[in-house]
Amino acid sequence: MVEISSVTSNLSKTPEELNAAAQEMLLALRNPMVPKLYTNHYGVVRGVHDVSLVLSQNGGPAGIVLMSYPLAKSLAKAMTEAIEGYEKSVQQTIPDVAMLEEALKKG
Repeated sequence: MVEISSVTSNLSKTPEELNAAAQEMLLALRNPMVPKLYTNHYGVVRGVHDVSLVLSQNGGPAGIVLMSYPLAKSLAKAMTEAIEGYEKSVQQTIPDVAMLEEALKKG
């Protein structure tokens, strides 16, 4: 895993200035041929041997990511750590979708 900060805080650096894993991530971010997806909705489909993350954008399909269970678990952990790190940096809790829906119900 590459720490988010090790890539995003080094976007102005050349790939040679970073370690190999960060180089790979930086090159992918800069490569116009690598698809970049935005999603505002997702679904999780569990299979016997793997799990799929189905991404959608504004009600239409955006992409599907297929992963082994160990990788999916590692990704979930890494995403949680990245978000918690961001929340700590900005000293603010980001609400999740369920929290936003509940707040909107209350008016």
